[in-house]
Amino acid sequence: MQHIVISSNNKGKIAEISAIFQDLPVKVVSFEALKGVPLEIDEDGTTYEENAIKKVQPCPADSDCIYLGDDSGLSVDSLNGAPGIYSARYAGPNASVETACQKLLADMAGHSDRAAHFECCIAIKFPEGRIETVTGILRGTIATEMSGKNGFGFDPIFVPDGYSVPLAELSSTEKNQISHRFLALVQAREQIMAACMS
Repeated sequence: MQHIVISSNNKGKIAEISAIFQDLPVKVVSFEALKGVPLEIDEDGTTYEENAIKKVQPCPADSDCIYLGDDSGLSVDSLNGAPGIYSARYAGPNASVETACQKLLADMAGHSDRAAHFECCIAIKFPEGRIETVTGILRGTIATEMSGKNGFGFDPIFVPDGYSVPLAELSSTEKNQISHRFLALVQAREQIMAACMS
């Protein structure tokens, strides 16, 4: 059986990816679960794509493994694209969701343009060593205050286009149907499906 190997131990992310591939003859596992050792990656790239590629490049070429690595973040137009690739570290290491959101809201004080987007780049390493990347983008605006208890990161202050409430007020099912990661995963699925059937 072909394995889709995720360079993450995030159970929520693995469950989300498993759902996308549930009808294909593949099994989704983390790198550590399959190989027995963690994959240590320094995310020091200057773009989402560079960081995503860094997460699959060192993985061994295996005939029964396709590796996925992703990097994502939030970019705010009026902040010149910040926090961008530094989203996870925007409010300092191990900052809480509330701390990160409140910092962003404070940094946006006085800005009338609240347009923003989430972006996710996924790198795919195929058994022959070929690496491809796909990108998903979810556009929206930054709210003026936090709302909602679901999700993580900047979900409590990001309102997707076409919605009147932040991502954190949507159910996991609703969010997963529109998220930037979902949009990238759909593209990755198409490439992997083609590879599995070739």
